[in-house]
Amino acid sequence: MNSKICPRLDLVGTSTKSKDTISKLAESFRTTTSTLLSFIFPLSFLLLAKLTTARFLLTFGRIQTMSFLASLFLNQTPLVLHMLISLITIPALIHNLTGLARLTNKPTSPVRPSGAKLLGMWILLCTFQVCVGIGIEGSMATGMGVVDFDGLEGYYSLGKLCLLFFFVGLHETTRYWARMVVRPVVDDTFYGEGIKEETWVERVGVAVGFGGLWWCRMRDEVESLVFVVRWKKELLMEIGMADMFGWLLYYLTMVIGMVRVLNSLSVVGRRLFIRSRKEDIDRFGNDLEDNV
Repeated sequence: MNSKICPRLDLVGTSTKSKDTISKLAESFRTTTSTLLSFIFPLSFLLLAKLTTARFLLTFGRIQTMSFLASLFLNQTPLVLHMLISLITIPALIHNLTGLARLTNKPTSPVRPSGAKLLGMWILLCTFQVCVGIGIEGSMATGMGVVDFDGLEGYYSLGKLCLLFFFVGLHETTRYWARMVVRPVVDDTFYGEGIKEETWVERVGVAVGFGGLWWCRMRDEVESLVFVVRWKKELLMEIGMADMFGWLLYYLTMVIGMVRVLNSLSVVGRRLFIRSRKEDIDRFGNDLEDNV
């Protein structure tokens, strides 16, 4: 095995077997780190939904009065999260609308980002991590848990189809986040040069982890981003910028899911059409041979 697989490790003076063992451990740790950091984005979406719910319930006295620091946390954290999530969601939407998502799924030669771009990725990743960490600590301190919206008057679900599109869109955006931000930072830390191609272990790990997070928590809370705006509109209440940004991000993510589903259906339909045409041509050729 090439000793340059992890140049940040000093393997000088070790045997070949030891080098292989260290390289395998480093690769396993890199894969685990990359997979775990990929979950920061869906966790930030979950945190945004929980903050939206808490601010809404605080207005109607459904939760206990909070301290000044807790109130400051509820009012200021969503603004930062909106900005950060928008920096990923909008490029992911453009990425899918322009058809680039199909191109990036094909094997390509890894290219190391430039210094300024890599620094921006580091800053973005660290900012996401700090915000999510503070958000988790703050939600535990304020006692925010899962809220059952079915018990609130005027609540109605968006429907299974909308949730399906949002699920696909959020998963696609999470993959975009992992591919464009997480992996370049992690690979630069471990390898120092080039970007390693995504492995099937990473894809399966992200898919399974995202599915578990969705099933356990997100499917019961993400609709609050839409429900709060509709509820305030029906009550003729003032809709804040934070509420509108959350509503917009939800539907942008849902559009990403719709585009992804339509792209997948078009690929399947095109392949079926090509296969059927090929079978017709083969059948026509066989008929000609029989007539001759």
